[in-house]
Amino acid sequence: MCGLLLLANLTPDLMLVMEWLDYGTLGLLFGMMVIVGILQRTGVFEVMCTVCLKACKGRMWLLTVYLCCLTGFLSAWLDNVTTMLLMGPMAISVFATLNRDPVPLLISMAIMSNVGGTATMISDPPNIIIGNVLRQEIGFIDFLIHLAPGVLIAFPFGLAGLLWFYKKELAGNLENMDAILDKCKDYKIKNYKLLAISGYVTVGVIIGFLLHPIHHLNPAWIAIISATFLGALASPEDVHDIIRSVEWDMLLFFAELGLIRKIAGLLTMIIESSEPEQYNIISVQVIIWFSAIFSAILDNIPYTITMLPVIKELAVNFPGLDLQTMAWALSFGACFGGNGSLIGASANIVTSGIAAKAGFNISFNAWLKPGILVTVITVAVADIYMILRYCL
Repeated sequence: MCGLLLLANLTPDLMLVMEWLDYGTLGLLFGMMVIVGILQRTGVFEVMCTVCLKACKGRMWLLTVYLCCLTGFLSAWLDNVTTMLLMGPMAISVFATLNRDPVPLLISMAIMSNVGGTATMISDPPNIIIGNVLRQEIGFIDFLIHLAPGVLIAFPFGLAGLLWFYKKELAGNLENMDAILDKCKDYKIKNYKLLAISGYVTVGVIIGFLLHPIHHLNPAWIAIISATFLGALASPEDVHDIIRSVEWDMLLFFAELGLIRKIAGLLTMIIESSEPEQYNIISVQVIIWFSAIFSAILDNIPYTITMLPVIKELAVNFPGLDLQTMAWALSFGACFGGNGSLIGASANIVTSGIAAKAGFNISFNAWLKPGILVTVITVAVADIYMILRYCL
């Protein structure tokens, strides 16, 4: 964007460009990436995967359920891109031992990471953006109260859809189970002291987020201060190693997205054409389904940034509309809709890159069919949840 302004001889002042950036989003992502990077050193994520392998008792469909549930849970409390960076290579390693194609499992895990990550403010990028832009109206605990129930209801339906779609690839018994369990012997806690410190700090971060209605501190400050404190305790002599755990390309992507501001007034036109008593239900229907469709086509991050000023304006122009309700519809639509295509969400692209590095190709079409299936299922469930909770 800045390059286009430069070509047009409209170069903005550097201080003006700095004002365009969303420091709340960038700070929250940076802090959580550092914390997760230090947690990764302890080996706790490998141990979690080992527990799933042992618990499945050689049944492929059950291993899929366990790994997808673990990925969805971790994505709710960690950034879901980082979660896939942690879980993806381990899934590939296990399937290499089995001589199986890991692509169906990788797609399933990434899709369910997007679904599970919708439950909190700190996981899916659209939620991070919504939480920071609307931080005066919505806090961390509001996401849990309003979105987590919908996610818990939609999650099993989405997972069931994936198991049905991949009924051949993700079924049957696991061969070479002894070889897998032997490989898992290398997965163990590497540093119990660091695990304890990281655990305490992570719990402290979550408590800090939950207490937002009391202290009203920007979540980015909690994440950055906690990451700095943990880094000082974990390896004060090697800051460079900690900084390497940050996904700088993703932060730069978020930085440039701060330049996107406007969208067409189609949504306003639809609401204006309806009766005042129907404003709420019409807005929920339009926002959740439009968000799902356009997030799959455009990527859910720029779409969310574009839509936030629109729903704020709608709340002002239409007194019967509730800003929070529209925010939850936007979150469900953008996060669940991001599963609709390979380019719909950052976690999808990262998962494709992980597979490519290991020699496996996730094509656009390979993602499209299961992605659309789960998107339709989960958005429909979320839509029913929204109508029952907020429109009746």
